Amino acid sequence: MRVKTVFLLLFALSCTGGSGTAEEEHKEGETAVPVQKVMEAGAEVGIVGPGFLKVSRKFPGEVVEDKRRAATLRARFPGVVKATYKLPGDPVRRGEVVARIESDQSMTEYPVVSPINGYVGKQYVSPGEAVEKGEPLYDVLDLSWVWVRALAYPHTVEGIRRGMEAYVVRETSEGRLALKGKVLSVSPEADEETRLLPFIISVKNDGSLRPGMFVDVSVADSFEVPLAVPKEAVHTLEGDTVVFRKEGDVAVPVKVSIGRAGDNAYEVLSGLKAGDTVFVRNSFVIKAEIEKKEWEGEGHEH
Repeated sequence: MRVKTVFLLLFALSCTGGSGTAEEEHKEGETAVPVQKVMEAGAEVGIVGPGFLKVSRKFPGEVVEDKRRAATLRARFPGVVKATYKLPGDPVRRGEVVARIESDQSMTEYPVVSPINGYVGKQYVSPGEAVEKGEPLYDVLDLSWVWVRALAYPHTVEGIRRGMEAYVVRETSEGRLALKGKVLSVSPEADEETRLLPFIISVKNDGSLRPGMFVDVSVADSFEVPLAVPKEAVHTLEGDTVVFRKEGDVAVPVKVSIGRAGDNAYEVLSGLKAGDTVFVRNSFVIKAEIEKKEWEGEGHEH
């Protein structure tokens, strides 16, 4: 009786193992899709390997003058404004006389000269007004370069550092316009009104940016990862995160573990190795083909 019992147990285990192998082969047959078929449908392949993940963050910003390229013209002596030659928005050349003041001390006129090229920002006085020594008369702005003062929440300002690439974006009648700049500084103190942390972007002005204008700021950071795949290569299939790998003349889904996300790519933690060939662009056609097989019951016994 003991020999018979052992034989029956071994027979049962043998039957169970055989059934599992058949099920795996059956499943693989369901999910394997001919490469030629999906390539004809527009799918493209790529090689898995190290990559850089680019992460962009957006912040609200306001255009302000570049403090290094601005000048406030002031009265050198007390007196009376005899003439003003410029209005806000007027262009100014370096060395050009923008006003004349009659000194109370000498009763002679002296010129007020711009030290830089630029435009009149503000005009503080008019002819006939009395001014004191050091009183502001005009602001002159060189707008060939401007600053953008952006505001960030404390947890989002992390990673923003001087010298980082940044883009200043604004809406125009022809669409969104982006100008490339760099982070000039990050303030260690929060803004008193908003309690947000300001940082400054320096950008070469194409003539479209004016002080006081509201814009969007996009700051991009990047970091290298051992393995990366484009976002369009990653899909969800039956609840699993998968990438379709080329194995010979078929494409098969491979379950992967995804790490950090960039703008256009994911870090791959497991499931793939460097050198694997995977489907990237238009890889959704493979998923559609697999789901079609399952819907139609291809390979199932009836």
